[in-house]
Amino acid sequence: MIGDSVYEMSDNILSVEHLSWSVASGKRRILHDISFDIPSGAFVGLIGPNGAGKSSLMRCLYGVHHPQSGTVTLQGRDLFFLNARQQAQKISVILQEHASHMGLTVWDVAAQGLIPHKGLLEWETKQDKLRIKSTLEELDLWPLRHHEFESLSGGEKQRVMLARAQIQQPELLIMDEPTNHLDVHYQIDLMNRVKAMGISVLASIHDLNIAAAFCDHLLVMDKGRIIASGSPNTVLTENLVADVFHACVAVDRHPFMPNETPRITYAYQTKTQELNDRGES
Repeated sequence: MIGDSVYEMSDNILSVEHLSWSVASGKRRILHDISFDIPSGAFVGLIGPNGAGKSSLMRCLYGVHHPQSGTVTLQGRDLFFLNARQQAQKISVILQEHASHMGLTVWDVAAQGLIPHKGLLEWETKQDKLRIKSTLEELDLWPLRHHEFESLSGGEKQRVMLARAQIQQPELLIMDEPTNHLDVHYQIDLMNRVKAMGISVLASIHDLNIAAAFCDHLLVMDKGRIIASGSPNTVLTENLVADVFHACVAVDRHPFMPNETPRITYAYQTKTQELNDRGES
């Protein structure tokens, strides 16, 4: 596995050790012996083809699935020994699809970020309301505060979920393909806003150029295993993309990004087609 010394030296907010998970009463193994760390303050991207197990891994990390073996520790504490409220005080989750919020306004959904920090019958304080207001203003959502969440566009919904996450004040943000249904403007806007939060992030990302531009570190999944790990420069090579994604690419340096950020250009043909064009078997 490709390594990164800065990454390994950092203090970790989340550690995964030898995690395995199966469906159908253990008959079909989805995740195989997965181990990695998320350093405090790092933006870590999870990439891999469809069916690699990314979403299944994410569900293990925010408590929906319980692994058959291995451990997940959050700041040194076993994640599965924490109750839902304790987990929510530390971890916020943004998914590509949202549960129904019928009848709830933008304000209502954003205010849900307060729930992990409130008692059962505790109401919003004046300070809470000011925090919600300032967060909605920061995310350009204040004019939509009375609109029903379900009436919003995909980009607007994701900004509301980000507002909820900011109000929740987590130490780790987990995002499962958050840019999947967004146009280019909202993809870039969302990722810049997440980056600006300055907290630990684990995000599964389909777009390799988005992953290269915003992530400090990448984990590559294939067939339920982590097969590579390191900085975007180290991981995103032409050979790895060809082997894992079965795509023909050229990798060079992005003209608008610092630190030798890689840029992936696709040939828009399969590896088999390329070999045939070259007359290779």
